[in-house]
This record gives sequence, C-alpha cells and structure tokens, in this order.
Amino acid sequence: PSELLICVQRLNSLFHGYQQHDSQEFLRFLLTTVHEELRWPVGKESGQSIVSDIFAGSLRSTITCLECGKHSHCVEQFYDLSLPIADIAQDSSPSSSVSARSSSSTWWSRAKQYFGMTAEPQISLSACLRQFTSAEHLFGPNAYFCEHCKAKHECEKRMQIETWPEVLVLHLKRFR
Repeated sequence: PSELLICVQRLNSLFHGYQQHDSQEFLRFLLTTVHEELRWPVGKESGQSIVSDIFAGSLRSTITCLECGKHSHCVEQFYDLSLPIADIAQDSSPSSSVSARSSSSTWWSRAKQYFGMTAEPQISLSACLRQFTSAEHLFGPNAYFCEHCKAKHECEKRMQIETWPEVLVLHLKRFR
C-alpha cells in the first residue's frame, strides 16, 4: 500500500527510501502513532485508545538480588513481544511433537524424510514463550544495583506477562 508508506515516511524519516526495515519496527511505529492520535482523554499520558484496548498488554519484570533476596518489580505496557528462538534441547514439551503440529508442517516433514532430505528441527511457540519467561542470571558488568544493599550484586531477572492483550503480536528474533 504505497499511500500508507508515503504517510509513514512523512511522519518518520527512518522509513524514507526503499531500504530494508524490520516489519516489527514498522508495526510498532504504526500502532504507537495511531494510539497517540486516537487516545482519550486527549493529552493524558495514560490515555486509552482502540489500539491500546486491542493490542496493549502489561509485562512484569522482577529482579531478585542474590545477596539479600529482595525483589524489585517493574510493570510496563507492550504492544508486541520479542521472543528468542528456543534451543531445540529445551523444547521437550508434548506440544512440540510432530503430532501436535499442523497437518501441512507434518506433511512437509514426512516428504523431506521420504526423499532423504534432512528434516529441519522444529521448535514450538510454547518453548519460545518458556525461554522468554525463564530466569536470566545477571552478573559482572550486567550486575544489578540493589537499593537495599546499596551495591551492585549478581541477580536473577524474570519476565512475566501480567495482562494479556486481546490480540497478541509476537516477534521471533532472527538471531541468538
């Protein structure tokens, strides 16, 4: 839709020309811009819009200091989630089996095996969500400044989806 592209290019110089841009970046810009234009009450930072009613969820980040055990919480709104591609070894859930996949996926796997092609490993969306919400150990230069200890310490960071949006937009990261 060239008219939409022209409007977006007027609003954000990042999208000028015909360079390759991330579709997630484009969608986030578009949703944010439409939200800003349609939110009510007008001018309020926390204003609602049809965009936020449909696409907004909230994400809770919890950081636990491994020295004193104190928790720090932060809740922020999101329009999309960027999920890492899970390791194949971690995807051992029943939903990741071939029988739980779509028939076209199963057909393609069987066709590749029949013709002697190496079947590509398949990773479930559940595994990607599990990896996104699994604990991350932060240390060294990524250590956390604990307000209770008044010093930097190793910590554990965990993400949790607090409020699910009506429509969940997922972005699968291309790189590990």
